[in-house]
Amino acid sequence: MKKIIFIIMAALILLTPNMVMACIPGGVCPTISIPDVEVGMQEEVTVPITIKYVNDLGAYDIWLHYGQNVEVVAIEEADLFIVHNVVDRIVRICGWDTCGISGDVVLANITLKPVGCGTVSSDGTEPSGTSILDIEVVGFWDTSGKAIGHVVEDGVFTIIETIKGDVDLDKEITIVDALLIAQYLVGNGELENKQLINADISNDGVVSIVDAMLIAQSLV
Repeated sequence: MKKIIFIIMAALILLTPNMVMACIPGGVCPTISIPDVEVGMQEEVTVPITIKYVNDLGAYDIWLHYGQNVEVVAIEEADLFIVHNVVDRIVRICGWDTCGISGDVVLANITLKPVGCGTVSSDGTEPSGTSILDIEVVGFWDTSGKAIGHVVEDGVFTIIETIKGDVDLDKEITIVDALLIAQYLVGNGELENKQLINADISNDGVVSIVDAMLIAQSLV
C-alpha cells in the first residue's frame, strides 16, 4: 500500500505545473552569477550577470541587491532581451525569449562606481568599502512555464585605495613605475588588478604607453 501511495505522489509531482526542475545529481546545474570586482575611487567598472549551462530558458525575473558604497551608472542588455529598473538599491531585470535559449549567455552588463572610501573599518576586520552584489532569482522558467532549478553565485564589490602612477605599489611614483608599464605592454611581465588601476593614470580605462609617458613627464 505504501508503495502505491508513493507512486501516486511521484506521478502528481511530475504532472504539477510550474514545478521546479531540479538539478540532476552529479550533472551540470544552471548557474546565475556576478563576479567579484575591485575598483579604485573615481573609477567605473562594467560587470556581467551571466547564466551558464541553461537549457530552454524562456522567461526570467532576476534582482541584483547592492550596498551603500555602490552606485549604478548604466545597465545594458547583452545576449537577452531585458526590461530593467533600479529601485531601493535593487537592479530589477526581467524578460523572455519565446523560442528558448540554451547554453551560456550574458543577461546584462552593469556599470558600477564606488561611493565612499576603501579604508579599514574601526575594528580592523574588513574594508568599509566592501559591498554586496547579491543575486535574487524571483523566477526562472523554461518555454513551457516550468521553473528551472539553478544555483546562484554572488559577488563582492571592493573599493581599494589607489595612488595613480604607483604601479609597483611602494607608495612612491618613480621611473620604475613607467618601466613596469612598458614591460607589461611588450609581454615581459604581468600586473595585478590593483597595479592596472594605478597604471591607468590617464583614466581612459586602458593601460597604454601613454600612461608610462605621463608618469615620466611628472618626474621631470
